[in-house]
Amino acid sequence: MKLAAHPYQKIGSRFIKDRKYVLIGDEMGLGKTPQSLAVMEEVCEKGGICVVVCPAMLRFMWRKEIKKFTNLSSAIVKGKDYDFQRVPDVFIVSYEGLKHIPHDLKPAMVVFDECHYLKNPQAQRTKTAHEFIWDIRPEYCVGLSGTPIKNNVGEFYSILKLLSYSPTSSNGIPLKEKSQYAFQLKFSNPITKTINLKPKDGEQRGRSIEISEFHGLRNKDLLKSYLKNKYIRRVASKVLDLPPITSMNVRLDDKDTITSRRLLAAYNTWIQEGKMGDHITQLKVASAMEKVPFTCSYLLNMTEQGERVVVFSDHVDPLIAIGKTMAKSKVICEEITGNVSSKEREARIDRFQKGRTQVLACSIRAASTGLTLTRARNLVFNDLSWVPADIEQARKRIHRIGQEHPCVIHYMLQGEIDERIQEKILEKSALMKEIL
Repeated sequence: MKLAAHPYQKIGSRFIKDRKYVLIGDEMGLGKTPQSLAVMEEVCEKGGICVVVCPAMLRFMWRKEIKKFTNLSSAIVKGKDYDFQRVPDVFIVSYEGLKHIPHDLKPAMVVFDECHYLKNPQAQRTKTAHEFIWDIRPEYCVGLSGTPIKNNVGEFYSILKLLSYSPTSSNGIPLKEKSQYAFQLKFSNPITKTINLKPKDGEQRGRSIEISEFHGLRNKDLLKSYLKNKYIRRVASKVLDLPPITSMNVRLDDKDTITSRRLLAAYNTWIQEGKMGDHITQLKVASAMEKVPFTCSYLLNMTEQGERVVVFSDHVDPLIAIGKTMAKSKVICEEITGNVSSKEREARIDRFQKGRTQVLACSIRAASTGLTLTRARNLVFNDLSWVPADIEQARKRIHRIGQEHPCVIHYMLQGEIDERIQEKILEKSALMKEIL
């Protein structure tokens, strides 16, 4: 287990070896990949095959890490045309591509990186993953995620069910609840809301329907009994001597704009009635765009001082606008969005880490997981995601192993709506910390 350099990483690798079907939930930046690779080496030395399932954008990162830290051979499976007569030590495949891996390969170890991708039991990729593990029953099934749940405790159901397929009892009590709904009823508080629908053509009055939402946490001790021997989590402040990280709110203007007032009204309707229409997303994009000129001025000030900066947005349009403004100011800026290929993404990250790029403008969805951007010690949020775990993931791109300087997270806030979003994020974050 030479890969696991830190004591807590050695404990993690041992946890995998002893418990077999587990979730490594270490905080982002603590090196979950080396912990699993250490066990993979031992599996492959005994003649076993491993499969790594990850978001498509991380496939090249995994190949790079395997080559850097081990002597194992690896191959990326991109589609059904892969020649499975060529069998490396490790197959690397996206969640969508897992269906192309033949079950008769009988891998001894399967790793699901960013396993919160499996939170929805109804999603096809989740069904494919469950069928794969249920049919094969590999010796090891490992989930990796610093944010195994992002919004509520019900998101734990799918991964706990997956780990309950263990052919041995080494990882504790198997999950008893047969559905996500039953799991949510057991471990969170159901709230029923009445939604008034607009009348259809020919109707005088619209219909009312009732929906159930689940909030908070209950039966915590029982949940912990399920997690015992399946789940291990360490936080950076306890196991690493990382530089300090601070947050600062940068207020653009105390006054609300017309767009921010409309967004606030739509947000209040969403909170009260549970309805989030396309219009709220459109308003959120417009609000984010209004902040771009100030954010660009802020970025220019930091680059003039020699800083390398990462800037995040929840939307693509602000990132494109930021890139154009930086180019006009002769600042070298590149973007990472869902439209950038995995190979080009790696190239852009490499250029940034080598100091060739001054600003890296990133989509929260496309770049908040799996990336190391420690060349920067400043990270700017032009606007925020609704999901607190995505924000925390993004923060950890610069505050992780390899960072040598104190880090600062800058939040661009304009008007009451940004403050409300930030408050909601903090509220959700507190609940997630209690659960995790």
